[in-house]
Amino acid sequence: MKCLVTGAGGFIGAHLVRYLLGAGHEVRAVRAFSVQTHAPFTLSPRGRGCPEGAGEGERSPFCPSPPAPLPQGERGAETNPRPSSTDTPFEKGAKRGASSQECAHLNQSRSSASKLEKNADDEKLENIQVTRSAVDPAAWREACQDVEVVFHLAGRAHRGDSSLPSARSVYLRDNLEMTRALAEAALKAQVRRFVFASSVAVYGTASAAGEAFREDSPVAPHPDSVYAHSKRAAEEFLLSDCAALEPVVVRLPLVYGAGVKGNMATLIRLAASGVPLPLAGIDNRRSFINIPNCVDFFLAAACHPDVGGRILLASDREDAATPDLIRLIAHELRKPARLFSIPPRFLRAACFLLGQRARFEKLAGNFQIDPAISCDLLGWSPKVGLAEGIAQMCGAGMRGQESEKSQL
Repeated sequence: MKCLVTGAGGFIGAHLVRYLLGAGHEVRAVRAFSVQTHAPFTLSPRGRGCPEGAGEGERSPFCPSPPAPLPQGERGAETNPRPSSTDTPFEKGAKRGASSQECAHLNQSRSSASKLEKNADDEKLENIQVTRSAVDPAAWREACQDVEVVFHLAGRAHRGDSSLPSARSVYLRDNLEMTRALAEAALKAQVRRFVFASSVAVYGTASAAGEAFREDSPVAPHPDSVYAHSKRAAEEFLLSDCAALEPVVVRLPLVYGAGVKGNMATLIRLAASGVPLPLAGIDNRRSFINIPNCVDFFLAAACHPDVGGRILLASDREDAATPDLIRLIAHELRKPARLFSIPPRFLRAACFLLGQRARFEKLAGNFQIDPAISCDLLGWSPKVGLAEGIAQMCGAGMRGQESEKSQL
């Protein structure tokens, strides 16, 4: 099976490319780019398909190979490299005083893809570069040639800048219009299936205590974030206008594993610090999925004949409370979990006064999903449990730290 993977330089995309190659499939890896020229997806001696440049500029010890300073989305399901602001490549070039020839080249690149390159280390892997926000179907024409399945992981990740006045148009451009352009090119290329990485954020910011969102649960009528709105809009477009592509929408919770950033990386830093944390009294439940289960689920969604046109949910099927998650991480890092308890209402009030209400809700709130329908439909079950997934993530991070020290 020949697959196109967008966002191949991101957290989920890098692991998916490696997994597909290991399963014997052909992969065309799309890495988006901005003003800088980024290295293509290559095979690393540390493992098949490790990306050269999957970081955010800061080195994370939990990335299995040293990343180059390449901007990347914060969450796993949405991983397109991005500049530090909401400017397009052309706008950033103009602001830093680029030459007229350079600006003309960047402007032209917004509607065309660069040449296709075979990977020297693996004949089953091809690299292709497309403009960062390719909203013209012509930009994806070459990328979709002779492809059976598209895994669309690229997009603008959920970030703190989503309240800016310009955020709505930027998120819709990167998450809806780019998806629309890619889907139109895929239709012309007669791609068999289009697997879209979406997010459980479309349901809202929390689930009721003791309840879980299902595939048929109503989405939030007025999403709290433009990110969730843009992902839902892309879902609706694919499911209503692209039946010939057999679109499959995969709504993901927080994805964790080697190279993770965002909220899980914050928990790792907290657990590793040894600082006493007032979180022992939190009794919540949240759903997660580790990266081995995530990529395996994506492949199952691509291959099953009866899931076209459906929304699927994926998770480890082992929900956890935040204190228990910190204890698991601390154990794997060989650190004591210093947790103490204060009444959650006091903790909530303190976070509210400090302007950290959203962060408190992510730490203390409930967000559970029940993927039973999806798992039964696919005949799929998680191969890696929560504890094992945490162990793999932390083990990769510790090996990365040891490798870093040995190079000093």
